[in-house]
Amino acid sequence: MSENYFTWRSAVAEQAKHMTGLENEMVDAANDQVLQDQYFYEQLTPQQAAERLMQNHKAAAR
Repeated sequence: MSENYFTWRSAVAEQAKHMTGLENEMVDAANDQVLQDQYFYEQLTPQQAAERLMQNHKAAAR
């Protein structure tokens, strides 16, 4: 696992925090495999990944 991934993951957590006011709860609840796929294969920006987490979270809450 690259150090860049963990830096990116922290940035996703920070973006999610700005969107929700929550700490790292949303990122911690996210499946690491999903985050790894978003980083390594989809190459999403932290903001895009945080937005996707929000969408998935809202869909799961329904």
